[in-house]
Amino acid sequence: VFIVGIQTTRGILNAFFSHLEYIRPKVYYVDGLSGTYAESLNSQFENPYAVIADFRTYSAVTRTFCEVAHQQNVGLAFITDFHCPWARDYPSDLLQLDADVGQFWDSLAPLTCLFNLMVSAVAERYGDRLDQRLAKNRELQQLFGQFE
Repeated sequence: VFIVGIQTTRGILNAFFSHLEYIRPKVYYVDGLSGTYAESLNSQFENPYAVIADFRTYSAVTRTFCEVAHQQNVGLAFITDFHCPWARDYPSDLLQLDADVGQFWDSLAPLTCLFNLMVSAVAERYGDRLDQRLAKNRELQQLFGQFE
């Protein structure tokens, strides 16, 4: 699973990545600094899947990523608001949120809530495997002295 951070949503997507990688393996954060997104669009994984979110005003990079992901047969979850005029132009698991709160910036709180629900759903689905992963993560935290 590739978590793709674009412009104003990159911070929240990074937090989502951090939570998700803690509970399941093979989660990668993609910042796009290479300019080609090769790590996600040419991973050569059997079933690559990317999660990307963008809200008004939309980044041209997001639309290009959605288009290229489709061309490269990369599964995609696209999270956006109800105003995105091209949200249905590409096959994806489309999740649309109401982020308009009548203020200068739209609110990303609905996105944070959605990510919390998604992490909880993944944790629930992992069952006993989650306990094993968390135990190993705690062991690693102790080895690195991460917490007092």
